[in-house]
Amino acid sequence: MSIDISLWKDRPHRAASGTQVLQEVRNLTWVSAQVLSIIYFTAYSNLALADVTDTGSRYTLHEIDRTLFAWLMGVDSGDVNHLKRLLRSANQVSFEETRTSRARRPRSEVWMATQFVQSVAADETRFRVEVWTDLLRYLRSQESPGTLPFEFQPDFSSKYARSLYLNLSERERQGHGSVEWIPLDVVRAWPGASRASTAQTDYFLRKVLEPAIREVNERSDVEIECEAAPDEPGSKDISVRFLIRRKDPTAMGWEYLRTRSQLFYTLADERP
Repeated sequence: MSIDISLWKDRPHRAASGTQVLQEVRNLTWVSAQVLSIIYFTAYSNLALADVTDTGSRYTLHEIDRTLFAWLMGVDSGDVNHLKRLLRSANQVSFEETRTSRARRPRSEVWMATQFVQSVAADETRFRVEVWTDLLRYLRSQESPGTLPFEFQPDFSSKYARSLYLNLSERERQGHGSVEWIPLDVVRAWPGASRASTAQTDYFLRKVLEPAIREVNERSDVEIECEAAPDEPGSKDISVRFLIRRKDPTAMGWEYLRTRSQLFYTLADERP
């Protein structure tokens, strides 16, 4: 996921001229993006952390009520193992910066990676997470941040998942939630030449296309359904069509999280 946002553009150690810089968010999924939104929204709202961003520490310890976290995620607060898996997904997301010198010789590269959440600890009622101080400082410098300062782009392990997402999400943005029939050979060729692109049809559908669709549905901001059929009765030529639906990003917006938090504390105060 390539990004160019003021949080990192304004960092004091900007790359010198003659250096090419690539900034990416790695291992980001739809779920981990939602978890990160909740973690940083609650850290931003935590008055106890109002001055902690001036300490010079790279990470800041933040405590989240387990029940509140589950409420904002819309999951069962009693399923602790599931909550831990959600937090681990956020722990795997990192901001990576690669700096490459433009000089032909000597050519050098430098890689730097920063986790959005460095560590997670849990007890019976709370989760303790270490959040990136620079990001929290940036959020506090904004008058009213509405979300985290980067555009969601999922990170895929499969090149077929990546090609499906790039081709179909763009069609959905153009208002085509249902795609016309496409020859399977066209879909095979989307990522370019590969061993899978020449595999037998049944193998390609079961072992390549179906796992790619599952990965897109699990990791991205769209959900895809696929139908395959012969071009004519008895024909070996197959075509496929896709139904695409974009997931609702409302749950990542801070206005939504603020409203849900207020409702949570109102209901908590009303308990006998």
